[in-house]
Amino acid sequence: MDDPRVACDVLVHQDGTRFAVLASHADENLTLKPVLPVGQRLADLDDELAADTVTLGPFGIKILKFGAS
Repeated sequence: MDDPRVACDVLVHQDGTRFAVLASHADENLTLKPVLPVGQRLADLDDELAADTVTLGPFGIKILKFGAS
């Protein structure tokens, strides 16, 4: 993410599953387009493919799971 209003990190579970954690520091809704490595996609925690953009509510947090596209 190249937006100073959003903190992001990747966490890796002991089974190797990788998660993207996004946290908004803004008091308004933000719609962002995550920059991903080639061949990667993001899905919600139910394995539903996430859209190309992610919307965070004011001071919201979203956790997404990495997967191959």
